[in-house]
Amino acid sequence: MTISGVVLAGGKSTRMGRNKAILEIGGKRLIDRLVEGLQGIFPEVIIVANTLDLYDYLGVRVVPDLIRDKGALGGIYTVAAIASNPWVFVMACDMPFFNPGLIRYLATLTDDWDAVVPYTDEWEPLYALYAKTCLPQMERRSIQTTSGSPGSFPTSACDEWVWRSSCPTIPKGLASST
Repeated sequence: MTISGVVLAGGKSTRMGRNKAILEIGGKRLIDRLVEGLQGIFPEVIIVANTLDLYDYLGVRVVPDLIRDKGALGGIYTVAAIASNPWVFVMACDMPFFNPGLIRYLATLTDDWDAVVPYTDEWEPLYALYAKTCLPQMERRSIQTTSGSPGSFPTSACDEWVWRSSCPTIPKGLASST
């Protein structure tokens, strides 16, 4: 299964007041950490952002939302539509620590599913895999909602728009970040 790695960096930063993707941890921007890490896993890395030129120096494809003002749902829809691979692994730009082993594990669960959304104490839709087969449901959901709020994401394995989703409980050995 070929998968594209995606960083969602198109948020309006209304709560923080500034772009989270360019915050530094340990002398390195969050976006730099994530892109570098995803490049070690996936053949294609894409950033969804409103400020395209801000990330040119990273040398990866940067795209705007196809459906504007729908939050993370619009970003996921965008990359599922434009990625060269049938699956996308999506993560938010404000996740400084990620676990390549967990990402690789989730990627093994894609057979016969349209989405793989892990569950810890709650659903993790912004650290998940989505197939292009989800596009009609995402588009319908984005039209029905005024924003891409968390309520727009799957909340159970039987959610109406991800009708065939694998929602694994994260194995204990893979639960920590690096």
